[in-house]
Amino acid sequence: MVDQEQFLNRAQSLMDVERYDMALKELEKAMELNTDNGHAWLLMLLCYTKMGKTDKAIEIARQLLGTYPEEALIYFLLALNLVDKEELKEAEEIALAGLNIAPNYVNLFSVIGRIHLIRKNWEKALEYANEGLAIDPSEVDCLNIRVRALTQLGRKEELKASMEDTLSAAPNNPYTHNNIGWSKLQAGDHEGAKEHFAEALRIDPNMEDARAGLLESLKAKNFVYRIFLNWMFWMAKKTEGSQWAIVLGLYFGARYLNKISSDYPFLIPVVVLLAIAFYMTWVMTPLFNLVIKMDKTARYALTPEESSGANIVGIGVLVGVVAIITYAVTGLDIASLVAIFALSIVIPSYMYFDFKNTTHEMHAKVSAIAFWGIGLFGMIGTLLEMPWASSLWTLYFLGFFGYQFAVNFWNMKKRRLS
Repeated sequence: MVDQEQFLNRAQSLMDVERYDMALKELEKAMELNTDNGHAWLLMLLCYTKMGKTDKAIEIARQLLGTYPEEALIYFLLALNLVDKEELKEAEEIALAGLNIAPNYVNLFSVIGRIHLIRKNWEKALEYANEGLAIDPSEVDCLNIRVRALTQLGRKEELKASMEDTLSAAPNNPYTHNNIGWSKLQAGDHEGAKEHFAEALRIDPNMEDARAGLLESLKAKNFVYRIFLNWMFWMAKKTEGSQWAIVLGLYFGARYLNKISSDYPFLIPVVVLLAIAFYMTWVMTPLFNLVIKMDKTARYALTPEESSGANIVGIGVLVGVVAIITYAVTGLDIASLVAIFALSIVIPSYMYFDFKNTTHEMHAKVSAIAFWGIGLFGMIGTLLEMPWASSLWTLYFLGFFGYQFAVNFWNMKKRRLS
């Protein structure tokens, strides 16, 4: 007769080889013999956590915490799952409560450090990482948090030493190589970054963040893209409030310059350059993805969504440029309208692919369909000289005014779905 311990041993063996779905089946069999076995519940909590089933993991962790209020591991796993749900306030409270019970439980320091990284409180993240490392100098999560915090704080000498410590502690950890890859990329070492991203993918071929990093390091070979990438890294350091202040300041500042440029003609080139720079922030990524597609090896770093988005932007920009040249040569008003539509519609079209498999996919999809519908009907109405065409174009441009702020908001709140 098979006893409960045998089911638990099988479950543990399956967990060791990351077969969590099969391990759960063994744990369910164990539960049929004794539903009050705390060890079985804890293994089940670990399985759901590893599988990314945060809701179920949180439910079990809360139940276990009521029965085992002195178990630090439960506090850690509950806090970790709450972080994944972006419930940072409660996650921090749970982790701090765990530290009151187990002051030397190093994983709790790492989860609080991670919370402060998400909040972009770099000094606090570094502080908790260092506290964890004072207990266990080889704790990988704390080492990686330290690398990220030092990167954002710009402490180059400390960062170099921290990277060496992290690699020494976990030379075969894909998250370590991915983390160091992003740090090197932010520091301007795109070749070094590429090596670490490639190593992370060698260890874990399904690591999405490393694939994205490898793609960025390939594009960073281009000087123009490096300028754009540095801007994105600089913005990423800022808090959400600061990002909004910068976006709104630049937008309304550019509009003000445009307004007064009629009185001060020397400002016109500045306004034109700002408009081009503003537009390029939207299409720079897909345009350089298009360049990557031309490389027989590098093209495999692109996802199908990135590839499709690059195609749409490439076609739209090409049509827009041809229409601008046509307007300059012939003076046809319809050519200018085609240029405006082609160059603008690529933005919501690309954003639909960019937000695929995220929490805002449906928003991006509905927006793209709406812009295409309004724009095409507006174009047809203009060609047929219909009186309602101008109203559609007014709606189109007013929609774009709000859309750019909506996309910035979605990007700040974006979470990728499993």
